[in-house]
Formats: sequence, C-alpha cells, structure tokens
Amino acid sequence: MIKEKFEKLLQEEIKNKENLESLLKEFYKITDEIYSIRNRTYVNWTGNTKNKEYEEKYKNFIEKIDPELKKYTFNFYKKIFDSGFIDEIENQVFKKIIEVEIRLHREENIELEKKEEELKMEYEKIISEFSFELEGKKLTLSEIESKLENKEREIREKAFFEMHFNIYKKREKFNKLMDELVKLRNKKAINADFKNYRDMCWIQLLRFDYRPEDTDEYREGVRKYIKPIYENYLEILKEKLKLKEIKPWDIFASIFQRDEIKLFKDEEELIKLALNVAERIDPFFKEVIEILYKNKRLDLMARENKSQGGYMVYIHEDKLPYIFMNASGKIDDFMTFMHELGHCVNYMLSRDIENPYIRMPVSEFAELISIAMEFFTLEELKNIIDENLYKDIFTKYYSLILKRLTHIGKIDGFQHFLYLNPDHSWEKRESYFIELDKKLSPSNVNWDSIEYLKNVTWYKQLHIFLYPFYYIDYGIALLSAIRLWKIYRENKKDAITRYKRGMSLGGTKTLKELFESTGIEFSLNERNILEVSEYLKELIEEIL
Repeated sequence: MIKEKFEKLLQEEIKNKENLESLLKEFYKITDEIYSIRNRTYVNWTGNTKNKEYEEKYKNFIEKIDPELKKYTFNFYKKIFDSGFIDEIENQVFKKIIEVEIRLHREENIELEKKEEELKMEYEKIISEFSFELEGKKLTLSEIESKLENKEREIREKAFFEMHFNIYKKREKFNKLMDELVKLRNKKAINADFKNYRDMCWIQLLRFDYRPEDTDEYREGVRKYIKPIYENYLEILKEKLKLKEIKPWDIFASIFQRDEIKLFKDEEELIKLALNVAERIDPFFKEVIEILYKNKRLDLMARENKSQGGYMVYIHEDKLPYIFMNASGKIDDFMTFMHELGHCVNYMLSRDIENPYIRMPVSEFAELISIAMEFFTLEELKNIIDENLYKDIFTKYYSLILKRLTHIGKIDGFQHFLYLNPDHSWEKRESYFIELDKKLSPSNVNWDSIEYLKNVTWYKQLHIFLYPFYYIDYGIALLSAIRLWKIYRENKKDAITRYKRGMSLGGTKTLKELFESTGIEFSLNERNILEVSEYLKELIEEIL
C-alpha cells in the first residue's frame, strides 16, 4: 500500500507552488505512517531482544520497508529539485535537508545501509544479553553499575571487576563488529565521493554551524579547565573516605559515605516522584507524564533481555511519545527519566508541525532541552527530600557532570580516529583509546595493571556502534544547559519561558537560531568552557 501511495505521488506533475504544497502534505502523511511502523517495531524488539517475532518484524522493516522509503524519498526530492520549484519551499532548513539528501544518495549504498542496520541489531543483542553475579544475585548491566555507589569499598571493587571482566571477555565480538562497521561506513562515504566517513556523516547530521575540527577545541578546553576541577573533587572524595588512593571503583562513591541511594524501588514510585518534581518545574510537564502513563507509553525498569540505554520515540499517528529506559533506582536513573521527559515535552510542544523532517530539532538543541530538564530537576529535588540526602545527590550529580564533559571528549575523539584511519588494527584502536583516556581523565585515579579494561568504556558506549558522531552533541548541549540552569536558579520564570519558546520551534530553525531563541550562546570554544568551569567551581562551594 505504501508503495502505491509513493508511485501515485511521483506521477503527479508539479505545476505551481500550490500544487507543490499539496504534494508535500501527502508526502508528510506517508512518511509519518511509515515511521510509526518503524517506531512500534523498534519499541517491541528493544523491550525483548529474544522475542523472535519482534526481531523478525523489526528486521523486515530495516531490510524491506526502510530501503524503499529511502529510494522513494530520494526520487520525490529529485522530482522537486528538477521541477524548478525548489525555491518555493519557504523553510530553509527543510530545503537544506532536500539538498543534502540529493547530494548523499547513492543507489549502491542502500544495500550497505541494510547490512549496517543488521550489524547494529547484533550489537544491541550482545549488550542486552549481559548478566552479572554479585553476592549470589543475578544483575543486569544497569543494576551492577548501581553497586559502584555502594558504601562498602569491597563491594564496589567486586562489582567493578565482575562487570569489566565479563564485558572484556566479549572483546573479540565488539572489535569484529567495529571492524565491519568502519569498513562498511567508509565504503558508503567513498561511494558518495567523500574522502572519509566522518566528513560525509557531518553533512548527513546537518552540521553547518561548526566543523569537525572545532571539536578539538572542545577537548582542549575540557582538558585545561574541567579535568582539574574533577581531579580536585576526587581529592576531596579521597580525604572524606580516608583512602590512600582513588581507584576506578571509588569515583561513584558518596562523598558523605552514604550507601547506594535508591530514590525509588519500582516504576510506580519513579512515576510518583517524577510527577511531583515535574509539577514544580511547570504544570504542563506533569501533564505530559500523566498522558504517557495513561496511554501506556512508559517502559522504565531494567530486566533481562531488554536492550540497554534509554530513548524517546514518538508514534505520530496518535501524536504521542514513548519513553524506554533501564532503571534500577539510582539517582541517574531518575535523571534519565527526566532527560527523556525533556524530549517528550519538546515533541508535545512541536507535534503540530506538519512536516516530520522539521518537527523535532537537530540533536545538539534536542539534548540541550533534555539536559536542562535534568538541571531543573536537581533544583526542585531540594524542596522535597531531606537536606543531607540532597547534598549527597547534588555532589554525586556534580561529579557526573564533570565525568560527562571529559567522557564526551573521549568518545567523540575516538570516533574521529576510527573513521579517519579506517585501516587501523584492533591493537591500535585499543591503545589509542587508552592514550585518549589518559589525556582527558583525572590523573589521580589509579588504573595500575588494569589499564586495558578502560576499553570496556567504548565497548558499552552504544552511540559508537549505533549513532556514529552523535556524541559531541551532548557536550555542546551540556555546556549550554549549565548556562540555562544558572538562569533557572536566578529567575525560574524567565528560564522556563526561554525553554518552552525554543522547544515550540521544533526543527524549523537552524542550530544557531534555536540557541538564540533561548538566549543561550552556541559555542564550543575554550572561552565558553572556561566560563562554565568558573560557575561549576562556585556550585561545589555551596554544598561542601
């Protein structure tokens, strides 16, 4: 049926602007219909990667439906371009999307993209099947990570080695998979007349406001200004915990020597807490959670054979988003929920934009929205939980901000290496990651004799396998979200006004224009990182 609809669309003649707009409306409807199918099948499969029926339906989409969609989309865009009416499209972002699609499309890459999707599915299956044992209990990846917050150092150490050794055992699988992905993606780039996949991907991600080289300045800024703050925090942690040295299993421990913080024990408690916090930020955000709960659009708790990570997708046929995640009660699980809620609110405020290609913003701004929601959440938690518990949560989250900023530099830099050196060996790949880690990670964490385990960091970083070059987005967003957080602390009403104004634009504006709509500077430069680092120094002084 979808094929017939597209064939009919392609047979129509474009005679004038009104005629073009009519055809575009039909194109949007067909696209929404197809992506609703895609998102439903993906939700089902990631919820249970061992369910053969779900797997077959999702594979059917990526092997049969998605290639057809790409082919027909290209043909439709080419039809518009050749008609001479391309300049009648008023939205410049969508016009650029059409131009990029025409520039990048190659028939021979469609088969490669099918294979790429299959490899991505293979990665998700590997990572979802991990199971760990600790003190006689079977734990998921999310659950064992929570043990790194345990008050007892012995338990933290056991959890660290149980997780890292078991994942490292799969080293060969991860590296073989990475080999295939790098080779395949490099071939796609060469087919599309690019020297390397990175440069092709940059255009594919619509990154016209900054260059790949600009990310080097991000890494240098983080190394100069954020890394020393993180090292200082860890020295305080070492002193408070009376440790002779900081080991990698100590960095998530409570500075106040509390045990693992469980903010909630199940989905019901998670939703209840989220409703309380969301209402304090803005009543509309609470309403969004209630809509999701009522319509069964939440899959929140960790379980076996469930894909790792968290995401938001929307089913546009009924104009509702869906949150998927792997919670086990940790503070960062709650923040993950609020992060995905940010994406949901964004969709709810822009869902009436008819064109699905500009309904949601580019990832850098989308992540600004979600990370800012985490910061707003942190502010409101202080009003509903015990003061001492809040201080503990704040310091843990504060250390997580520092870790994120440095971690983003590592993951992004690693991806540049992968695709600028597509013929590298496993050994070179793993040694490069370790060297990059040394440059950006705190120097006062002792990894003696177990440095090789640092590679587990990228094995379990799904973005490297599934969403290449989608990681610097978080760095850009995090730096800007900290600025919006500062505004929220000074003038909550002003911050929320800016926040909602930006979200309501969806993806109808360029990246810089979206940032301008919130009154936040878009920047990757060292000056911006220096300013943020000064504010971070002020924040920790408030608590300690």
